[in-house]
Amino acid sequence: MQSFSEPLREEISDHMFGPVIAKVSAFSRFDHSLVHQLSQTITVEVFAEEDVLFRTGETSSDFYYIEKGEVEVFHEASEHTLAVLAVRRT
Repeated sequence: MQSFSEPLREEISDHMFGPVIAKVSAFSRFDHSLVHQLSQTITVEVFAEEDVLFRTGETSSDFYYIEKGEVEVFHEASEHTLAVLAVRRT
């Protein structure tokens, strides 16, 4: 994408990520300009089974959207699964 012009990169990001952002109810009440700004900051990450996103005590300012699969919230100290997060289809 870096070889494309800035306007083209913005248009592609809006097309790819705008609908994903619009699905998140927390963003539904905001103006399209916010959706546009957010779509410019999204990066796609793919994780494999057993990958760790972060551990207890680590901080993160990242926002994750699950497109496919599921994420287990695991408490290492007690060795218990606290939750399993997955795509909710309506």
